[in-house]
Amino acid sequence: RVILDTEHKTPTPDGLYAIRDAFGSIVVKRLQILRSSHPTRVKIISDNPTHPAEEVRLSELEVVGKALCCLKLF
Repeated sequence: RVILDTEHKTPTPDGLYAIRDAFGSIVVKRLQILRSSHPTRVKIISDNPTHPAEEVRLSELEVVGKALCCLKLF
């Protein structure tokens, strides 16, 4: 379970954000703005080492919200 700030749609500052993936699912990933790129690009980083990082244009990314808290149930 993740608590999101759904008003926070721009991935700045860098951090954990919920985004919509290519299949329409919502996933939480680390986003990093690549400030020197024009047009602006975002690096999508997975905590899972088997999933490589990828880069997309900011305009191609659907940010659902910024992750505020993660609740882990055992």
